[in-house]
Amino acid sequence: MTYEEICGILRRAGIDSPEFDAAELLSRFCGVRKEELIYRRNDPFPSDALAMAVSRRAAREPLQYITGTAAFYGLEFAVGRDCLCPRPDSETLVDAAAREFPEGGLVADICTGSGAIAVALLHVRPDLRAVATDISEGALSAAARNARSCGVADRFEAVRNDALSAGALSELGRRYGGFDAMVSNPPYIPEAELRRPQPELLYEPRIALDGGDDGLDFYRSICAAAPRGLVKPGGIMIFEAGAGAAGLVAAVGTDCGLEFRGTESDISGIARAVMLRVPERG
Repeated sequence: MTYEEICGILRRAGIDSPEFDAAELLSRFCGVRKEELIYRRNDPFPSDALAMAVSRRAAREPLQYITGTAAFYGLEFAVGRDCLCPRPDSETLVDAAAREFPEGGLVADICTGSGAIAVALLHVRPDLRAVATDISEGALSAAARNARSCGVADRFEAVRNDALSAGALSELGRRYGGFDAMVSNPPYIPEAELRRPQPELLYEPRIALDGGDDGLDFYRSICAAAPRGLVKPGGIMIFEAGAGAAGLVAAVGTDCGLEFRGTESDISGIARAVMLRVPERG
């Protein structure tokens, strides 16, 4: 199987980036350096493992699940079907948190999945500590492994918690004396959209995608818990929002008594990070 043949297979399967994906598969399963492909486009690379990987990608299984890794914020994360593949859009949250979170703070990462956001944040902010929560034991195991491989395990703790329970979130916060700040990329796809998902989403855990009827269930729960023990007064909260949903997320926060602090856009110009603040007591 040649690079050109793999590109053709993936292109016909509807893959948006067939050249990139083909190069990644050849690098992972045949040890081919990507720069070599400029002059080796038609060289045969006989490999059963490569052929199987190409077949899986043509079936629209996410590339990250096939290779077992995902790049995020300049780091490499191990991923599997227990958690979502980290998206470049979420790097916007890390940028905002790295700038806004207080020095020496204890941070909560709610719905951590692979741990990508918390681990990347700890990597660029060595003064911070993080408690990363998820309801999935598999996701928490992956997050803990990624914290170790990225060298931040001594400042990272994975804790099982149900983010749809405001009471459980408040209790979590009280257990740690309240968090100084919080970041979250919760499930936010409306249920109706999951009835006709993009093919790759069929491979990702539904529990990490389904945000309820309007996609806002997790925001409501987390925002309700924030001033009731989850986050200290004055603490900054940063949420990821789906395309076009930043205003809705901000409204959920203000309805819960939080202060809206603005949004930040991702590399595509979409308002992706929604910043809120727990009011000071007074």
